[in-house]
Parts: sequence; C-alpha cells; structure tokens
Amino acid sequence: MLKNRLKIFTILGFNIYIDLSWLILAVLIVWSLSAGYFPEKIKNLHGYAYIIMGIFGAFGLFFSIVFHELSHSVFARSYGVKMNGITLFLFGGVAEMENEPEKPMAEFVMGIMGPVSSVVLAGIFALISRIFYAELPAPVYIVLQYLSWINLLLAAFNMIPAFPLDGGRVLRSIIWAFNKNVFSATRISSKFGETFGWFLMIGGGLLFMGTSNPGYIWYFVIGFFLRNAAISSYENVVLKKLLSGVKVSEFLKRDVETVDSSVTVNDFVENHVYKHLHRIFPVIVNGKLTGCADSDVLGNIAREKWKGLTVKDIQHKCIPENTIAPEAPALEAFSRMSAGGFNSLMVTQNDILLGMVRMADIAKYIALKARIEKI
Repeated sequence: MLKNRLKIFTILGFNIYIDLSWLILAVLIVWSLSAGYFPEKIKNLHGYAYIIMGIFGAFGLFFSIVFHELSHSVFARSYGVKMNGITLFLFGGVAEMENEPEKPMAEFVMGIMGPVSSVVLAGIFALISRIFYAELPAPVYIVLQYLSWINLLLAAFNMIPAFPLDGGRVLRSIIWAFNKNVFSATRISSKFGETFGWFLMIGGGLLFMGTSNPGYIWYFVIGFFLRNAAISSYENVVLKKLLSGVKVSEFLKRDVETVDSSVTVNDFVENHVYKHLHRIFPVIVNGKLTGCADSDVLGNIAREKWKGLTVKDIQHKCIPENTIAPEAPALEAFSRMSAGGFNSLMVTQNDILLGMVRMADIAKYIALKARIEKI
C-alpha cells in the first residue's frame, strides 16, 4: 500500500510501520500542542515545558492510533481476515487487510471495534486524571485530559458513515445484511464517503477563502484523501471479486519475445524495444532466465555508445517486482503491474521462463466479467 515506510515493532503478530509522511504529522502535532493548545490550558510555564508536553501528547496520540487499529486487526483475524500490518501515515493509521470479510457480522464487528476501543481509551485517560488529580502535576493532568478528548474525537470522526471510515464499514455491513449484496452495499457506502469528501473539500475551501485561516486547508486535504479513498476502496472490492480464485496461469502467454545477451544495445532498441513496445525483456541463456534487459536504463547511456555495448552489459537480475509464479493470484499480478508501471510480468518457475502475463489481458477479462455479471 505505502512504499516509504519503516517497520518499528511487532505486537500480537502484527507488524507496525511508520510511513515517512507520519513524521510530518508528528512534527505538526508537537508544534500545534506546544505553541497553541497547551499554553491556552495552563499558563506561565517555561517554553521547554510546553515542548515536552507536546512530545508526550504526540506519543499518546501515536499509542492511541495504534491501539485503535490493533483492535480492528485482532477482531479481523478472529473472523479469518488476513492482516498485513498496521501503518501510520499522514492522515492517521490504517490496518491493511489482504482479504475482505465474508459476512456482514464480521464487517460490523471489525468496523465498530476501532471506535469502541478509542472510547475505552478515552475513559481510561479520564479516569486516571480524575483519580490521581491531587497527586498529578498540572502539566501531566492537562496531557491526560487532552488524550481523553482526542480519543473521543477519533471515535466520533471514524463513526461518520462514510466508507472507508469505520462508520462507513458499519453502514456497509448493515446494508449488506439487508440486501445480501456486498457490491451494492459497498457502492452505496462509498458514495457516502465520496460525498463527505466533497463536503470537506468545498467547506474547507470556502472557510479558508472567508477567513484566510490556514488551518482550514486541512479540511480540504482530508476531504480530498477521503474522496479518493472511497473511490479506490470500491474499485478494490470489485477487483477482488472479479479476480477471486483466478490464477496467473490462466493468462499465461508462451509466445515470449526474448533477447540474447550478445545482441548490441543498438539492435536491442531498434529490433526489440521499438518493434514490440515492451519495457522489459527476458534474457535467456541455455534455456534459463539469466536476467532482464530494462529499456528504462537506456536514458542514462549516451546513444553513441549503444553500438559498443551488448545486452549483457545492461542486463540486471530479475526481481520479484517483474516476475511472478504461475500459481500466484491474478490479482497480485494486476496490482504489481499497476504499482510498478509494467505492462507485463515474466512468469517463472525454478529459473525457467514459462511465458508472460500481460496487463491488457487481465484488464479485458475484468471488463468482460463485470459486463456479464453486471457489477
């Protein structure tokens, strides 16, 4: 899902990642808390005290988001949904599901448990601040009160019935339970998400133009993200359904255009790249795949050197991003090609090239099946 991320720890079998964009959010949170929120709540502290409070507030929010997403993941796993981990990014956190829940009740429980966990956490922070009110230093009390409030806000925002927010998933589960059609339910809840995204974008834009307050830009940014997420979430659900149970081998094309390692780069360009319009060509020696010739590297080589170099000089080891096994799901191939900008992948087994799977063939299958099944 998110490429620029770092694994920070594993808990209950789930890998926790931080996307680099979350570091931007962390800095903004510390700054806004230490420069604005906390100085309004408690006066006459040294500047460094507000910064420390801001750092603890940011860490508390970090813990709260992980706890929220972990609740989704634990209950998802209990219903047989495979989870690929939890990633914190610019707009909060996301629990990454490999497959969708199979029943409305599973969807409902998975969706509701995130906000419920946030409400529970809000209660715990509030309870600690109340019980130990007399013993706690004022800054600690204020941070605990902030964490209680922010968790309630997190729960309330996520319960908005706008897919893919938690409330949107709850809405989808209810519609799904009544009409017995997960695609119809996803389409309706996604439309709510798309509409809510537009509402935030338009509202944020108007408020910014009316007040010149830069804080309202975040409404626009969050709305833009939610709108796109709603659209892509529905598309992903449809893709998973259309390609469910379909293997790469069903799209295997054995008439593969290969290139010999002794061919000059100039001949490679003229007789292979320009003729067949592929980006990557397999290099075969004695029947085995020895590497890949990627036309993308040619831009870094002066044209006058092309006749003096061979494919062997520019080939590289084939990597998982451009090869796939015949028994792999077709959805994996389609996703990999979309993410990597490939129009085809090499299908290999034990270093033997079996053929190619092409994006165009899978796309035709998707379009045909969607039209026949009216999805």
